[in-house]
Amino acid sequence: MHGHGQSLPFACAGSMEAYGVQGMPNSVYFWELDGGVIIDTIYGLNNDSIVVRWNYDRRDHSITVTEQTEYGCFGIPVGGNVVVN
Repeated sequence: MHGHGQSLPFACAGSMEAYGVQGMPNSVYFWELDGGVIIDTIYGLNNDSIVVRWNYDRRDHSITVTEQTEYGCFGIPVGGNVVVN
């Protein structure tokens, strides 16, 4: 996910989709989303990649991630929209 307000690919209602980011080494990531549930993280404890199960509400859903560096600094939240159809 790069940039603010990015449009992400479509997802099917009820599907499981993976999303990921790249940032500073040893950072931790905090994800927020509406219309789905994070069911798994990928690649260790830093949460740089997640698997989401989308619900059956067919509309645009938001997904946002915030980076926290190993020194405790927070980045600007980066968000996007996923169209669940």
